[in-house]
Amino acid sequence: MKIVFYIWSLGTGGAEIHTIGLARDLILAGFDVTLVVHAQAADSSLVIDDRLRVVSVGGGGFHDILGWRRAVRTLNALGADRLVCVNQSAALVGTLSRYFRRRKVVFIFHSTILDRLSEKLKLTVLGRISKGFTTIFCSANQRAYWHAKGLDGPAATIRNGVDTDYFSPPSPQDICAARKAAGIGEGCIVLSLIAAFRPEKNHSALIRVARRLVDAGYEIRVLLVGDGPTRGNIRALVETLGLTDHVEFAGKQTDVRPFLRLTDVAVLPSFTETFSLAALEAMACGIPMVMSDVGGANEMVENGVNGALFTLGDDDAFFHALSRYMDREACRRAGTRARALVERKFTIGRMVEDYVAFLRNRHL
Repeated sequence: MKIVFYIWSLGTGGAEIHTIGLARDLILAGFDVTLVVHAQAADSSLVIDDRLRVVSVGGGGFHDILGWRRAVRTLNALGADRLVCVNQSAALVGTLSRYFRRRKVVFIFHSTILDRLSEKLKLTVLGRISKGFTTIFCSANQRAYWHAKGLDGPAATIRNGVDTDYFSPPSPQDICAARKAAGIGEGCIVLSLIAAFRPEKNHSALIRVARRLVDAGYEIRVLLVGDGPTRGNIRALVETLGLTDHVEFAGKQTDVRPFLRLTDVAVLPSFTETFSLAALEAMACGIPMVMSDVGGANEMVENGVNGALFTLGDDDAFFHALSRYMDREACRRAGTRARALVERKFTIGRMVEDYVAFLRNRHL
């Protein structure tokens, strides 16, 4: 079976990482897979399987109509059994291809809250023609949200999964050695936020709450792993609040596992998430998650069991959620349950099985 993935660009966001990993795993499952990239070359940190054919359209931005035409010609020429469009821009252009008339377009939708008017307009158009393609949502909450807003055509929910061999709990000896090498004391609680520095990731909330934790007498270290446009602002906030001795900027990393090895509690205070791969990776490593209750967060985190959820914008609730895990033994207990949940429900193998079954079902 021949599958063509069509994605607008290849940065290092969750949708791009998910697409490349899924394409690789479908090749291993016996599918013939081609990846068509509309606008942007792959980020150098992305690892693309040599067996995956990558075709570049060389298009410009969304308003480059000539780029649309080149994309449609490219897609039509590939003669796939299914065209899988990743996110809104690709889906709109994909509906102009011959696959749409043959009801062979699949739209994988990774977003929930859309801030930009242009993205909302794209979804309005897609909603009006959504009976003509099948949408794959990454979260039950996301599916319900968009169904209520008119994206109510044929749909399936396939939650993200992670490689539980690659992301696995380190041994106590490895943890001890890593903390010793990093100069982290036995009583220190390490909080990590692994995310690009962008406004929606809401790093400032963690910094504000870290100040409160320090004032309450807790010994903490905050690891910020990633890079991006808001990094300078967050660094300035750290200095303003007198937290330079408590916060480490680790930069962009191709392998986050050394930082997870140091982590007692993983944190994600985002304004918007759908079904966070970073959260699943941390949980697979036996780390409890403290997250804002947005998107599919409550589908992976059970309050007080394998982590904690807090209401977005409520720093008091965020502080109390983290306060639960200012004891390393509490972190270990919750982390064990987090790992068990991922093994039961959110493995990469389970996700690929669901995609294989979906793609081979000619009635969807």
